Amino acid sequence: MKTQFWSTVTAMVLGVMISPFALAAWNWHAEGLNDTVKYNEAYWSRPHNTFENSKFSSLGDALNQGYRAIELDIFPNSSYTNIFVSHDFISNRNNHCGGDKYFMDCLKDIKNWSNVNPDHDVISLQLDMKDFVISPTWDSNNGFKTLKSMLDNVLGSKIYRPKDLKAYVGDSDIRRGVATQGWPELGSLKGKVIVFGLAGPIGNKNQTQSRMIDVIGGDNMPLFICPEATDPSHFVYNKPANGFNASNLSVNNKWVVCGNTGDGKYWATLAAQASNNNQLMAIWSSNENAFDPYDKMMQAVGWGATMISRETSNAYGNKIPLNGKRNSMPTHFMIQNIKSNFCVDVSGQGISNGTSIVQWPCGGYQHQIFLYSDEFQLRALHHPSYCLDPEGKSVGNSRVLLWNCGTQKTQKWTLSGDNGGLLLQNSNQNYTMAVAAGSTAAGAEVLTYQRLGGVDQNWRLIPVESDFIDWRSY
Repeated sequence: MKTQFWSTVTAMVLGVMISPFALAAWNWHAEGLNDTVKYNEAYWSRPHNTFENSKFSSLGDALNQGYRAIELDIFPNSSYTNIFVSHDFISNRNNHCGGDKYFMDCLKDIKNWSNVNPDHDVISLQLDMKDFVISPTWDSNNGFKTLKSMLDNVLGSKIYRPKDLKAYVGDSDIRRGVATQGWPELGSLKGKVIVFGLAGPIGNKNQTQSRMIDVIGGDNMPLFICPEATDPSHFVYNKPANGFNASNLSVNNKWVVCGNTGDGKYWATLAAQASNNNQLMAIWSSNENAFDPYDKMMQAVGWGATMISRETSNAYGNKIPLNGKRNSMPTHFMIQNIKSNFCVDVSGQGISNGTSIVQWPCGGYQHQIFLYSDEFQLRALHHPSYCLDPEGKSVGNSRVLLWNCGTQKTQKWTLSGDNGGLLLQNSNQNYTMAVAAGSTAAGAEVLTYQRLGGVDQNWRLIPVESDFIDWRSY
């Protein structure tokens, strides 16, 4: 993957491209949106279970607060003539939608808000298609037909459909088409709703989504399916989505341009490949507050998630707006000290445990570039099996060394945009990366030190472009 932060590049050093703004202080901000940004280039914050009474007073309330991605948990009644909205089967209308609180009522709330705000940015509506042991499943063809009928009858022409994307990319295989053409610009999608179907029956999630295409027909689908994705290859346009490799499913692979992914280990590798192929990726966590912190949201934006489960509207002084530009925060970067203007450097390009970490004139060399993994590690790009780790696994007042990446807590770094940029020890944020004695000399050691607010503890991140590194293999 090449993560694009600026459209032009002026230098290439050892295969790594340096931004023309490399010597300017990067301000730890994500980019906002405008009408020329393509839909696949945007990210959207999505509150988990947006329909719940404890979250908002209404779906309109969430939209008024600036959210443009909404999640509804849905499941059919026993006769497949109606659809409930709730997080559980027992209280099957536990939501804040109007009317009788059925699925159609939630859709009407969205439509009414859209009519009052006709120039709104596109709304991404995620339908988590639930199945419960004691409830009907989505196995019946009638369930799919009821879902289609309700979407068509309520939202109608407001829906941007798979057939619309097929026409835009000019390819009957939209999975292939979006890889080269991407999605339309946001300006052309104003007032629209894009609907996604996620999850499905327990154990057969993705196969059921394929059956929905069989029942409704790809060109008649009012929604995009978003199967569970568990490997980067599931987002590669010329490879099958998860579960879509069997002969009876492969024909439907061409309709898959989205994936649903949990935040398990190496989730960032999936986001990177989704971004590389202009596909969408919804990211969620069993901990619904997981993406609230600055550094976790930074990773989700930087690696390329598009719909990010997030419970707070805190934009960190607008450093990370609710909705912004995908990949606009760095994941591969040089770390430049604000006081000395030197960069963190693996001494002698070493690739062994105990190699010293020093500051040295910034040159864009691979041993000066670090990858911020989804495990909060700073992996050395010249050999991603090695991480920055305080000596003796000690949090404070310790030299930073190169060490085999593992599970030790001292290898986890919290990146903070505060005070010009801090690299804090994850397990004890009273300690931060600093230069020994505040030195401005080349070769001075980098260490962890008590957080005192000195300029020698402040850092710029200089974004670089790099071919995607699948660090799962290291």
